Amino acid sequence: MSTINFKRGDTAQAYTFRLRYVDTGAPIALATGDTVRFRMRPLGGGALKINRVMSIVDGAAGIVSFTPQAADVDTVGDYQVEIAVTKLSGDTVTIPNASYIDATVWPTLA
Repeated sequence: MSTINFKRGDTAQAYTFRLRYVDTGAPIALATGDTVRFRMRPLGGGALKINRVMSIVDGAAGIVSFTPQAADVDTVGDYQVEIAVTKLSGDTVTIPNASYIDATVWPTLA
């Protein structure tokens, strides 16, 4: 996955992700009762800046979205992101499973 870029304070853009199993490339099918969370923490560790439930856009295709709130993107810097899926059965899968997605909150010009 490429870097997620936010601009400080921007809350109008939804960020959409297609979740896939790393070994097969098949979509992670999401059903009613499954929960998907967007988790973001500062690069190098620390407390989560974001730990918010994502919207399921197309469950069969594994498509989810996240729209930041003001407090999510109020601090300029570099971050690590993972997306955590908890199935109704209790099974879990974290994307990516061997690293993180890079994210940056950029300053505004004014």
